Amino acid sequence: MEAVPNTPSDEELAQECQQGSLTAFEELVYRYEGRLYRFVANCCGNKTDAEEITQDSFVKAFQAIGQFNPRHTFAAWLFTIARRKCVDLQRRAAFSTGEPLPDASELDDPSVLLARAEVSRNIWGMARGTLPAVQFEALWLRYAEGMDLAQIARVLHKTIEADATLKTGHILVTHATDVAWTPFFLVAGGVVTNIGSATAHASVIAREFGIPAIVGVPDATIRIHDGDKITIDGTTGEVHIIEQADGHGDAN
Repeated sequence: MEAVPNTPSDEELAQECQQGSLTAFEELVYRYEGRLYRFVANCCGNKTDAEEITQDSFVKAFQAIGQFNPRHTFAAWLFTIARRKCVDLQRRAAFSTGEPLPDASELDDPSVLLARAEVSRNIWGMARGTLPAVQFEALWLRYAEGMDLAQIARVLHKTIEADATLKTGHILVTHATDVAWTPFFLVAGGVVTNIGSATAHASVIAREFGIPAIVGVPDATIRIHDGDKITIDGTTGEVHIIEQADGHGDAN
């Protein structure tokens, strides 16, 4: 039986591109053209702009392939280029009309916006029309592209201290959250913050994703350490440290 050659990874193809292989880059275009176009089209909502940005993104990627770091995924690197071009387009459009771009952190939070939206068969269309851009992009990259949290943070150009340690079902413990933290709510089993209220970002997004959130817990980030086993009760607002990472139990 004839052995089937191993299919090179995206990162291996990118490294071949760095050595001057046009064939390798053509293969990357073949793998990503449709995926990148769908992402861009959902971000900018215009077919002509989406086609132009998709093409420009591949041109930019080819020109800058020497800057690609194989320690990261090629997908995240390429989508970062495309997203930046989408942002540039939005800024030019805002400048030409004289209207300022909305700050995603200042928009109504998603639960309010989604409650106002009409039921639609096209869930992505509804999400695009109701969610702030950064939250829509995070959802798309997670569910449509299957990226992990570290890759999403890289594409969205967000540096979040928990991106290397938070795993599915883990409790997110932090001082507070904002829209940049939204991707973590996709996998977190619950949230605890030092400050906040019923209308804080952590509370609202946790309700949206159906996970418990306890906000306004003074010194939570001091008393709870990475690796501690804890339980939280969103109804009573109680947090219990069952086992500390150093092996010493604490019932409080």
